[in-house]
Amino acid sequence: MPSHISLPTTNNNNEDAQIRTARSRADTIYTLLPTPAKPPKWVTIPVKERWILVAFGSFLSLIGGYINGTTIFGDFGTPVSHTTGSSTNLGIALVETRGSSIGLYASLVFAFMLGGVVSGAIVGDQGFRWSRRYGWVLMLEALFLVAAYADMHTPWENVGEHKSKGRGAVWAAFACGLQNAITTTFSGAVIRTTHTTGLLTDIGVVIGQILFHREQGKVHLWKLSVFVPLYVSFVLGGCVAVLSHRLHGDETGLLVVAGVLFVTGATHSLYRAWWARVIKKTRDREWHDQHAIAYEDQYRDDEEVEQR
Repeated sequence: MPSHISLPTTNNNNEDAQIRTARSRADTIYTLLPTPAKPPKWVTIPVKERWILVAFGSFLSLIGGYINGTTIFGDFGTPVSHTTGSSTNLGIALVETRGSSIGLYASLVFAFMLGGVVSGAIVGDQGFRWSRRYGWVLMLEALFLVAAYADMHTPWENVGEHKSKGRGAVWAAFACGLQNAITTTFSGAVIRTTHTTGLLTDIGVVIGQILFHREQGKVHLWKLSVFVPLYVSFVLGGCVAVLSHRLHGDETGLLVVAGVLFVTGATHSLYRAWWARVIKKTRDREWHDQHAIAYEDQYRDDEEVEQR
């Protein structure tokens, strides 16, 4: 038989390996974006600190609901805390070639995204640390809410009422982008504080898993303790916005919200500065103690050498 011709040979070991490989591939579930079964790291921290984060997220969700409720129920009549509606309106305006509307809705979308860019630049790392510059972002958000109120109620020359309110809504959208990026960075996009679409989707998924796939539902049950408070807080923010608008007749409540955010941000910044000093003193003390011990050991060795 020519050397270049070879007959197929049967090898039981190879066949068994191929069968095992085929079975393992059949049992494997492939997903485009793998979702971890375990909670993110910030959920596994001590219960007390975890609930502080949920309370902080619920507070921001209340603020987000208030801002969005104010811009919808007020004179402007357009949401600013998310970009879904603005993106749809942008598409409609592009088809109808309405130049002023195109500029307005494109500005709302871009401002929200730019807020995330600025927040990411200020906060930095994705991991949660109390030493991050969250306070700076909150104070910056407060300033832009004041700017939003000022633009909505200032009769600028050669601008017109609609354009001044539109520009104010752009500042409010930027403020919402700043806020939403704070919790998004450290929670792995689990905590969102300016819109509820993802919250309701995840709540529905978990309920469905609990009802029909109990083992899987138990794994993700922790999400309800996070998403439900966030959603309820957002709805309450909208309720407060309506009551505030009926009481004052305008968006004056934005100034109150801005004040609360500024005080919260300033408090965190002061705490961060104080904590940095404490850490620095502790590190200096540890460094001094380590070098003092090393100096004493060296001095003792020198004395022993002299005695010898």
